[in-house]
Amino acid sequence: VFNKINIGIIWTLILFSNTLAVKKIFQDDFDDNSIVMFHLSGLSYEIIAAVKIIVQWFYLQLPFLFAVILANILLNIEIHNQKKILISFLIGSLIITCITSISGSMNLLNKKNFAVGSLIIMIFSIPVIVFGVGFVNSIEEIAKAQLNILLSLMFFFLAISPWICGLCIKISVQNK
Repeated sequence: VFNKINIGIIWTLILFSNTLAVKKIFQDDFDDNSIVMFHLSGLSYEIIAAVKIIVQWFYLQLPFLFAVILANILLNIEIHNQKKILISFLIGSLIITCITSISGSMNLLNKKNFAVGSLIIMIFSIPVIVFGVGFVNSIEEIAKAQLNILLSLMFFFLAISPWICGLCIKISVQNK
């Protein structure tokens, strides 16, 4: 039974942690003008966003990696499924962190309705969850195709997230 629900619990934790962090990823630095100071020191908004995405992934998702490993051991998950779960987690958590950063940068001036950011994360994370769970639960031939789709999503979001976040931060700073 645990082999079937383990991946669902992992994806629920990833989504929950990112939904809670959506407001804080850029908001504190935006409110105290740290982003402007970094920009005035010569860093572009895109570089600032890329660094924040990497730090956010390390801060939020890496602790879950250890929890996933421990849960796999405690629940006696087969070794080949453990590897698939870890690969799915590493790729999917990075994608969802990128989505969270985009949502957080879009809502920098939004002081009233925080549900919009969570809704953006939930909608855009559906394909990631579908292919992440499918990768873990499928046979080897189909799993390779789903892994390639996950990797393409990861590279796509890694490429566009700093640019979109930088543009949203720039617009927010100009309208502050």
